[in-house]
Amino acid sequence: MKSTSIKSRLVNGLMLIVLFFLVQAGLVWYATSNARSTVVENTRKNTVATSELGALAVFAQQIRRYEKEYFIYIGNKEKRDSYEQEWRDAFGKIEGTLAKMKTGSDGAFTPKDIEQVIAWGDASAFYAAEMQKIFLAVAERSASIEADRQSSAGASPLAKPGLKTAVVTPIEHAVPAEYRPIELNDMIKAGKDRFSADLIKGVATMDKAKTGATLALADVAEEMFDQVLTGVMITVAVGVLVALLLSFSLPRTVTKTIDGLSNAAEKMSMGNLEQAYESGGVTEFDKLTEALNRMRLGQQALVERLQKRQ
Repeated sequence: MKSTSIKSRLVNGLMLIVLFFLVQAGLVWYATSNARSTVVENTRKNTVATSELGALAVFAQQIRRYEKEYFIYIGNKEKRDSYEQEWRDAFGKIEGTLAKMKTGSDGAFTPKDIEQVIAWGDASAFYAAEMQKIFLAVAERSASIEADRQSSAGASPLAKPGLKTAVVTPIEHAVPAEYRPIELNDMIKAGKDRFSADLIKGVATMDKAKTGATLALADVAEEMFDQVLTGVMITVAVGVLVALLLSFSLPRTVTKTIDGLSNAAEKMSMGNLEQAYESGGVTEFDKLTEALNRMRLGQQALVERLQKRQ
């Protein structure tokens, strides 16, 4: 029977308990790292995404407002030019925001999100092209009206002194009128409908989804921490069980071996020299067992010699 020492059993038991504590530490570290990457990082990404989406929504509403103001003041060149510039500035901000979102450099948008952003860019470009046609048409119409006014103003002949002035009747011709807002609304309808359906509504939908995902991270974090707590409690329970097993098994190993040797020694004192003594697999009792066995064999030999003399 292979024997082991009490010391080695104790060390192995303590090492096992230490192992459970290391498992606890590793579990906590893993959970913390996972929570950081899952909760903290995703919260950061969703926050960045909602911030950019919010800015894009504001710029989209601004550009639609400037479009309406441009149509309202179509007959006032100063205000019309001012709102055209405001529209162009807002469109530049939309283009810049979309370009940044397409790169995905901050990791705030998934590849699927970027596909939607590209679609928004197409809708925005289509809307801008339609609006550019209106700007050009309005500019050409205004230039034509101004040319007709100047032509009409210079059509009257100058009266010469001493001559009878003839009554000159101006030649009637069709003078173009400024575009009406309702006409411009019809011209931009296809562009603004696509812009509203794809970009404005798309931004609102994605922003809602990102906000919902951020709120859902609280439940994810709670679930993860519950798992960590469960894991820690399990390792603690196993560690306590191992400690209890050691507290019962080690003393029992010693007492069992001592009781066995004591019984064997008692039997030897009563003349029972046939049964060999065993250390119970405990190294610390090997030498004592060997000594008792030698004593037993010696007494057995002595008894046999005495019996032969008789």
